[in-house]
Amino acid sequence: MYEDHTSNNMAGFAQFDISVGRLGVSLGGRLESNTIDDGDKETIPVIRSGINFKVFENTHLRASYGEGYRYPSIAEKYVSTQVGNIVIYPNDSVKSETGWTAEIGVKQGIRIGGWKGFFDVAGFWSEYQDMMEFTFGRYGPFEPPTFGFGFKSVNIGNTKITGIDIGLNGQGTIGRLPVSLFCGYTYIEPIQLDFDAAKDTLKNSANYNVLKYRYRHLFKGDIELNPGNFMIGLSSRFNSFMENIDAVFESEATIPGVKDYREKHYYGDWAFDFRFGYRVTQNFKVSAIVRNLFNHEYMGRPADMQAPRNYTLQINMNF
Repeated sequence: MYEDHTSNNMAGFAQFDISVGRLGVSLGGRLESNTIDDGDKETIPVIRSGINFKVFENTHLRASYGEGYRYPSIAEKYVSTQVGNIVIYPNDSVKSETGWTAEIGVKQGIRIGGWKGFFDVAGFWSEYQDMMEFTFGRYGPFEPPTFGFGFKSVNIGNTKITGIDIGLNGQGTIGRLPVSLFCGYTYIEPIQLDFDAAKDTLKNSANYNVLKYRYRHLFKGDIELNPGNFMIGLSSRFNSFMENIDAVFESEATIPGVKDYREKHYYGDWAFDFRFGYRVTQNFKVSAIVRNLFNHEYMGRPADMQAPRNYTLQINMNF
């Protein structure tokens, strides 16, 4: 699919961690060098840093800043293939992607009656320059049957993703029944910094500024009960509606059914897994797992149907 090419990646990394009383500081850096075939060598330095401060016995504040760098892969530069009506074109001029991410958060230990755990909340801000993304357009000659239309890895410009992440972990009892639980929620606001409505909405399913193939809301939850040697657990996950995709995927001529699916699932998708287990001895455990408990039909992205309900019998033995 991408002929014969050779890539080379070399990097050196160092990190220093210091703790002074209630304060912890981390500082690191990486010098990375990349080249494909006999092209120009690209050498980029990136840094990462973090700080953690113990305010009280069970309260921790943290902040971090890190830079990112991604050199195009051989596939992104040279892939050339076709699957049905979809053609993938090479782009040997695609540039590297760089960016940075900053975060500030707090972790608070909690105890209520016989329950204990921690609550964690963090806000984050990421920006990317020359973000790489496979994008639909006309890249080949205007000849049948595809008339030059297809996908190619291109630099879509500068982007920003901000959001908040919330998590809760806890253990306790209901009566004498031990229970552990976890739930987490993430919200993001993914946009282009140099958004041009007249141009950028022509190929997208959304007519406003939002990056493609992102879920704005994500939720994960899990609860487990442990009556004696038994274990019963239920986990759930939710992805909100994927607001923006390449508009070509909603064409019946490209992948039939995608548009109809999206119209019926505009509210997002829930999926549940169930597990049941029994600890025969300290070192021997038998579990039954049901994934996609309600046999819900849902896609991760256009035409990527997730697995139907399936059953797993698991035996764990420790020696």
